[in-house]
Amino acid sequence: IAQNELGLLVSFLGNIYLLTLGLLSWLQLKYRPAKFYVFALLALFTGIGISLALNFGLMPNGFLADNSLQVGAVAEIMLLSYGLGIQIKMERNDYQIAQNQLITTLKENENIQNLANIELSNKNVALEKAYQDLIESHELTDKLKAIDEAKTRFFTNVTHEFRSPLTLIL
Repeated sequence: IAQNELGLLVSFLGNIYLLTLGLLSWLQLKYRPAKFYVFALLALFTGIGISLALNFGLMPNGFLADNSLQVGAVAEIMLLSYGLGIQIKMERNDYQIAQNQLITTLKENENIQNLANIELSNKNVALEKAYQDLIESHELTDKLKAIDEAKTRFFTNVTHEFRSPLTLIL
């Protein structure tokens, strides 16, 4: 076997392996761009097969047969490019979806934070009121203590005033 035929045969076998992987990812994993890779590999596979058949004398010469490898390679490049475009579009869509989810999550977090701030503000108002009530209570307590002391002094003085003359009279 000549070197050209050996290279074509190795490419043919490698292409079978890649075609099998492409079919598995397309059919089992449902990976949409894989069908373009499968069709691209089929185009190259066909070109290599025709070229091998031509080199082994199994097929007559002709324009398509003589240029089958080039036609298969061009078809492969076109299909791979289209598949790559589909994959890029899918990635952009996934990126947009992720970005929208992130924005939604950020808005939800902002709403939660706003609600927490409102709740804290309400608690702060309640604490301020309780503090004012406490201050008023301390002021009232101080006034009551002063009144109690004045009452005690008054009754002490009145008692003293009554006792002194009564003591003298006795």
